[in-house]
Amino acid sequence: MLCFNPEYRMRKAIGSVFIYKIDPYTMSLTGQKIIHPLNAIVLALINGKRSINEIIGLLAEVGGVDKEKANNFLTNFISNSANFLVNDRVNDLYKPEDFIIPVNDINMASFRLCSPLSLALLITYTCTSDCVYCYANRNSAEDKTEMDLKFAKIIVDQAKDCDVQLIYLGGGDPFIKPWCIELVKYIIDKGITVGLSTKEYLPIGKCEELAVAGIDHIQLSIDSLDTKIASDITGRPYFLTEIIETINNLQRFNIEVTTNRVVMKRNLTQIPELLGFLLKMGTKHIILSRYYRSTFRHSDEFFVSDDDVQWLLGMIDSVEGIQHANIARPRLIKDGMGNAKQIETFLSRTSCAFGRIGLVVTPSGKVIPCEQLPTITPFVLGDLHNATLEEVWRSKELMNLFHPHIEHFNSTTCHECEYFDKCIYDRGLCIRDVFKVCGKPFGIHPYCPHADYGVRLV
Repeated sequence: MLCFNPEYRMRKAIGSVFIYKIDPYTMSLTGQKIIHPLNAIVLALINGKRSINEIIGLLAEVGGVDKEKANNFLTNFISNSANFLVNDRVNDLYKPEDFIIPVNDINMASFRLCSPLSLALLITYTCTSDCVYCYANRNSAEDKTEMDLKFAKIIVDQAKDCDVQLIYLGGGDPFIKPWCIELVKYIIDKGITVGLSTKEYLPIGKCEELAVAGIDHIQLSIDSLDTKIASDITGRPYFLTEIIETINNLQRFNIEVTTNRVVMKRNLTQIPELLGFLLKMGTKHIILSRYYRSTFRHSDEFFVSDDDVQWLLGMIDSVEGIQHANIARPRLIKDGMGNAKQIETFLSRTSCAFGRIGLVVTPSGKVIPCEQLPTITPFVLGDLHNATLEEVWRSKELMNLFHPHIEHFNSTTCHECEYFDKCIYDRGLCIRDVFKVCGKPFGIHPYCPHADYGVRLV
């Protein structure tokens, strides 16, 4: 029998339904798509237990149509939804009635979940590394309070109440906290997927604790096999030796390692050799992140050109064993939004996740839209010492940023633009990138064809 693929999940949104997968290796949501409530109802019906004839009968009965029309509808639906369906599985997690939305409330243009789905929980800003490209607000004068385990668990409890499905533990480096693994186990025991990333040295004992806690994957960063370059990038003289030993220690307990590196001028030519080395170590999940301007520390010398990236892409394909790896490659600017020439292309960009899918909690308990923004007004949406996560999600502070009044754009071309609603409300303004180029939350999007900041982001 056909079944809605259990690897996918559905969440009711305001006016639509969100379908997605959780990728533990990139610690992100993938396969994201907004679907009509009727499609979600049908996917819930296809649970691996009901026969096609049973589903046709239910559709005919509920829809008030004859079985022939219901059959034609279902046949077309199955044909167009092959990516979401599998054979010989069971998925009875969803009830069709949970996705009923009144016709007048259906909105397929503007998307926002009824509650947060993901949470970045920054339990500390402390880190033993001092990476040149770091985007964390580590030297913040306005947010020096450190989180304790008791408060962290309270936040996890609130996340569970909101049906959060993914918690990314970040900072800083979460392993600075001696109770990090206890918190990891607490999150897993709540049935929430946890994402972990570190540059810390993890001895065998700590890796065993992670395995016992239920961790089967983790992300590590390693930017070069050249000892000096690796040390210069991280600010740690023995970083390369320690991170390689950490990979070996994790693999002893069958914890899969995703390796990430930031592609910069400084390490560009060493990356192919590094990938070959990591593949021989048995790491099969590889992320190549093109350097992106940091809010808190930046140098133009870190940028790579499209020619650099094109060279790297060609070299990657020649690395032995690369065909067996799961690799996220850096994008060319001309293939992304960096030089969008037509408004139609710009308006088809990926929606910003802020206010739609997730939030960020700082070590002091303050909630902000993005970990790359400072903990200052108007970015502080609430404080979990005196408000719940759900209350912050519905707060006027959040909505003021998520759905800003047009008067905030008085001095920009946005104010008179015919696409304002579609651009700002439907697709979402990336206030992080706007802040990076002009130092304020509201302004023309840096990738808009009308933008002319003269400031490079990538």
